[in-house]
Amino acid sequence: MSLIQDYIADKLLSMQHPVLDERRCIDRIQNRFPCSGCKDICPSGVFRRGSADWDRCTGCLLCISSCPAGCISLPGTDLRQWLSVLKGRQQTVTIACAFSRQKADLLVSCLHAIPWEYLALLAVFHHITIFFEGCDLCNFPQDLPLFLHTLERMKVFLGEDIYAEAVTLTDQPLAADSHAISRRGFFKLAFSKTTAAAYDLLPQKADAGPAGLWRRLLAAACESDREQTFGWMAPQFLEGCNACGICEKTCPAQAVYRVRDDDDPSVFHMAVFPAKCTECGLCQKMCPYDGITSPVLHKTALPGRPLLHTVGCRICQKCGEPILSPDAAGDVCQKCAASEDRSLSSFWS
Repeated sequence: MSLIQDYIADKLLSMQHPVLDERRCIDRIQNRFPCSGCKDICPSGVFRRGSADWDRCTGCLLCISSCPAGCISLPGTDLRQWLSVLKGRQQTVTIACAFSRQKADLLVSCLHAIPWEYLALLAVFHHITIFFEGCDLCNFPQDLPLFLHTLERMKVFLGEDIYAEAVTLTDQPLAADSHAISRRGFFKLAFSKTTAAAYDLLPQKADAGPAGLWRRLLAAACESDREQTFGWMAPQFLEGCNACGICEKTCPAQAVYRVRDDDDPSVFHMAVFPAKCTECGLCQKMCPYDGITSPVLHKTALPGRPLLHTVGCRICQKCGEPILSPDAAGDVCQKCAASEDRSLSSFWS
């Protein structure tokens, strides 16, 4: 790494509050569909003024799991702790809330604050035992649904059988390691010589950048074992898609791409990368042509490969973009036609 990258990595690892990538924030990308996930859940009003006032942050980290775009990440100190546990060679990792006063490998500020990707990646390398005794230990609402959503999303990703083997939820004091792990070849990553290199995927520092880091690691770990498929959620293109490119421009995670065919300029390939998609659903909301769905389940062993949809278009002879209106006459799109009209009117005026 360069000196600048070293400096940035060290700064990330020394931060005590979450890391916000404003470029991925849904509200910064568009204003038609306001997102208030972080504002609604923050108990100290960090996000109430349109930007993050980190002086108010109490370190609960609830904003991380509530952000649909995944643009809020762990503070550097927590990131170091998670990476250290991920690299450990123990079979079982125990997790508990720091307020519970339980002894565990991972003491977190709040169990509700853990995104499902974090626990899923732990399950690739370890068995997880989570001590959960409700939320009467602090001021957070007892009916907070985030933790239940995390567990359900993990179950969809792993499948019910593997989830049952990989995750233990208990309200009893955590034992050192009492879980007998059969795993039935589960992932075959942590203890297999052929896939031991998966540990090398884990960065020494946060030089990969916090945004999307966990999904990149999870995808790479899953692709180390091509025999197993996992449940990734991603949108699906429909016949209504006309390759307008709005989804590509507005996707916070840069999971959607529009690529022109090398041989035929009137053909576009629309691509969605399951490993990048954060399941926010913004692309479906923004599409004016009902050309893409909200995230649906895709079972795949190769989440880093795109899901493709091919679209044949009429192409504007002036700008080279698709002519979006099926009723448009001629070979010029509406935007270019309107521009021509304005030019003519100014010429004759």
